[in-house]
This record gives sequence, C-alpha cells and structure tokens, in this order.
Amino acid sequence: MSYRVVIPRGIKANVASWNLPREMLIQLYNRLLVDLPADPSRYLGESAVPLDSSEFAFVLADHHHASEGAAPTRYLFYFAVEPYRDQEQLHIVGARMIPNV
Repeated sequence: MSYRVVIPRGIKANVASWNLPREMLIQLYNRLLVDLPADPSRYLGESAVPLDSSEFAFVLADHHHASEGAAPTRYLFYFAVEPYRDQEQLHIVGARMIPNV
C-alpha cells in the first residue's frame, strides 16, 4: 500500500529557508515523496515531538560545495510525521536540519 505525503506550506517554507543546493533538495524531496510513502513502516521511527507523531530521519552529503580532497558536509534531516492510516496519508508536521554531522 502506497501512502500520499502531505507537506504544508509552512514546512516547505522552512525547508526553503535552509538554502540547500538544488541537488540536495531533489534528494530530500525524493526521500519524502518517493521513499517514505512507498514503505512507511520501514522508514518511520519511534514517537517524536509532538508525541503522536513518528520520526523520519536521514543524512545527505553536500558534494556540490565540497573542496577538492575534503569530505563533503553531511546534514541530518529530521521530519516529524503523523500517519493517517485510514486515509493512507502521511502528514509532515515538523522539520529540522542539522549541519556537520
């Protein structure tokens, strides 16, 4: 069963404020809109804040801005997700990005 991911405008604005390179944005939205809904039970972790949500976390590397010979900067992305199983929807209710992990 494939779910539909709902991302409110406020979350999209939050993600946009991170000023990620285009390549990383594509990877991030691919994780949110393709990987997560295809198999939520695989990707959703334990409860997060808010308490009735689950966490979806992953790391991406910024190869675009890496200096030659230097390791790319790695970013941890954390999304709070409220699953609505009866509607086959996953609502993104929170987003954080932590650089240099």
